[in-house]
Amino acid sequence: MMMKKSEQTRGRLLEAALRVISRKGYSAATVDEIVKEAGVSKGVAYYHFKSKEDIGSSILAIRTEQIFEELKSCAGEKDAAGALAAMLGKFVDIAFDDRSFTRFLMNELWREGRTWSNDMRQKIEAIIELLAEQVERGKADGLFRESLDPAFVANGILGLIITDTLYATGPDGEPTVSKDQFRARISDFVSHALLK
Repeated sequence: MMMKKSEQTRGRLLEAALRVISRKGYSAATVDEIVKEAGVSKGVAYYHFKSKEDIGSSILAIRTEQIFEELKSCAGEKDAAGALAAMLGKFVDIAFDDRSFTRFLMNELWREGRTWSNDMRQKIEAIIELLAEQVERGKADGLFRESLDPAFVANGILGLIITDTLYATGPDGEPTVSKDQFRARISDFVSHALLK
């Protein structure tokens, strides 16, 4: 199915905004720079988005929805360890393959005065809940340590993947390890933290 021209333009604006925000940071990025990067006029940008905040909120809402759906698709694995491993793999792939978004997400999670959209807030909470459910299931099945706090572990996994993705990125924006190496390190760390 072909996208309408307006959907293509909207998508181009969001991708351009993400590139500009990744280079300059959200606060320093301007609508002028975003429209120049996208190759559209300011009027076109304001037809699709009310403000820079609307652009940023849209990026975060769309991408966090994608993360949620990818992780949710793994929840049906036979056991909690398998489901959690699959979720980690999917999350690592998303974070590692789109480091511009990962950097933006990390900055927004900790930026002072951030204005998250309700969609993003709900999706982050849903992602944490999905991860926490697997930890709880693993505890109930006797796979994971009894003393684990599922919500704390889920928040830790979210932060681990986001911050370590950026740690594994050199000053030129390129990764310092392969995605397979990175995935193995994350998996090793999490399994040692959870397993009895």
